[in-house]
Amino acid sequence: MRPETKYVLCLPQGGFNDTLCQIWRAAECARKTGRTLLLDTRYSGLSANLFDYFDTSFACETAHPAQHGIEADLRDGVLYVTGREILALPLDATHQIKDQIDAPGEATIITHFAYGGGDDGIKALAHMHPKPAVQDHILTHLPINERGYLSVHIRNTDMATDYQTALARLRPYLKGKTVLLCSDDEAVAQYFSAAYSDHCKVHLSGSARSTDGSPLHLGRTEGIEAANLDMLTDLYSLAFSERLFMVDTQTGRRSGFCVLAAHMLRRLAGLGTPSPFDWQSRGKTWADSAGKGLFFRVWRNRNIGKNGAQKYLAHPTYE
Repeated sequence: MRPETKYVLCLPQGGFNDTLCQIWRAAECARKTGRTLLLDTRYSGLSANLFDYFDTSFACETAHPAQHGIEADLRDGVLYVTGREILALPLDATHQIKDQIDAPGEATIITHFAYGGGDDGIKALAHMHPKPAVQDHILTHLPINERGYLSVHIRNTDMATDYQTALARLRPYLKGKTVLLCSDDEAVAQYFSAAYSDHCKVHLSGSARSTDGSPLHLGRTEGIEAANLDMLTDLYSLAFSERLFMVDTQTGRRSGFCVLAAHMLRRLAGLGTPSPFDWQSRGKTWADSAGKGLFFRVWRNRNIGKNGAQKYLAHPTYE
């Protein structure tokens, strides 16, 4: 640890979009307070070192804690941070630290151990570039190698979806199209393949799917690298589609993973450009798409049912 340096130590939790949202929050704190951002993503759904997959370009110095002689360890509901000083930080009932980054003060190390999603994940991802090997993996493992396909994302593990009703609402939009289904649930994939293979050209995402309702981003101890590469391939596969359908869960919530993919679709350069990983303004990507007659690229299949009844309405969302 450098004696004069102060830090924001970010240990995000949750799925990939949650992880990015918390990284962005910590990065903004580091930028505004002139601190170094330290990222440790072991406790997130990645269960691995973020820097093995991405190079970063945040507006603050960014590193892994070990590069500055700092370590963090979670034991029995207490997060221990060691370096020049030792912090023992009890966690609250939601397994988070009270928001230190909201009132940083003069502490040498501000620790941000939190989860929670939203729309900020894309802000972090715009400062993260997949490493060459990760890019190669994504581009060589895309489930569809043609342009102009549609994608549908359905979450049905920790957040349940009435997927049969939702897919029936989308049926007119899928007729005769090449369609990528991305789901965390094997039952959804099997149903779509059986019920829609005569209606559209069905492709399934490459990631392993849950067979018991357990979310995929929790508790992984084996096959972590392969699972992360598959997850990133799924994410970019959704973002490379011509049109993306987000499907509400039974409680009317959107999956953070699909929210992130939708924002990416609005910002990523297309596959026909020199690099499909380059970021553009939303205005430019919209204008490029409109020039090709590709309006309304992101749709939400909204659950508008009441009193337990499931009823879906598909509509374009704001570009």
